[in-house]
Amino acid sequence: MQKQLLLKLSSQHILAVIYLFSALLLWPFAHPSALADLNALHWALLLYCALNTLVAYGAFAEALEHWQASRVSAVLATTPMLCLGVVALVHAFWPEAVASEHVGLLGFAGAVLVVVGSALSSLLGQRPEEKA
Repeated sequence: MQKQLLLKLSSQHILAVIYLFSALLLWPFAHPSALADLNALHWALLLYCALNTLVAYGAFAEALEHWQASRVSAVLATTPMLCLGVVALVHAFWPEAVASEHVGLLGFAGAVLVVVGSALSSLLGQRPEEKA
């Protein structure tokens, strides 16, 4: 849907609408008073996550303008695997900061299948270029 919206709107406008709509939708479930209980490490992690989200979705929106949607999807499919890896790494160094994820063998196998399937559909779905 976002690829089609790019025909009419810029990626920045699309992201602004997505962020605004999401903020309004999630506002009733928010507890801003919980921010007062955060220590310096938690504030740093929260700031990193916020900035990472802005940069990542900005890059995603720009990628949609320049790549085929199938290629963007193939790259995007690796995000959960990267996230699990980063959580494991942070937990290894600061176990009190982030709880470890409990993903079993079946979960990892499913994640690998999603990544491989997405990559294959992107790469095998391309038509070879005609030779002149």
